[in-house]
Amino acid sequence: MSEFTEIGKLLKPHGVKGELKCFIEDEYVEDVLKSGLVYVAQGQSSLPYFIESIRSQNPFLIKLETIDNKEEAVLVAHQKLSVPTNVLSRLIVEESDLEYHFLTGWQMIDQDLGEIGTVDRIEEFPQQEMAFVQQGEAEHLVPLHKDLIVEIDKPSKRITVALPAGLIGMTEEE
Repeated sequence: MSEFTEIGKLLKPHGVKGELKCFIEDEYVEDVLKSGLVYVAQGQSSLPYFIESIRSQNPFLIKLETIDNKEEAVLVAHQKLSVPTNVLSRLIVEESDLEYHFLTGWQMIDQDLGEIGTVDRIEEFPQQEMAFVQQGEAEHLVPLHKDLIVEIDKPSKRITVALPAGLIGMTEEE
């Protein structure tokens, strides 16, 4: 896992006191506000800046310590923002870290129900990886556990599973 996670981008300067417009991915806003520290890309490295103030909605108006005028703001404008990965409350998982990441785009078949649909994406949940399977307008959450997988057919890109009765039709909210 990477030491830093990109969380957004500085946009253009705003006003003459060093503020910048800034976009932060919604899932990281709370963590950024809590830590009060961001890293701004500068060539091949990143420099740390404490957040002096942040206001408005996404895009935010952000004031970074030591950037006190428009000229200094221009030097960091349009740069990527990152934070140390260890300050994030939500575990960030690289797709390649997922055991079943390769199943995206595959057909999923239940041995009793038949075709369930196409695997849209794989996400890590606390218990195990979950497949989000599209079946027309419906989306099904299917646990990917070795005890439920009957066969993985790589040439035909099909995965056959033996799911517990009633599982198909559950949503993320359930």
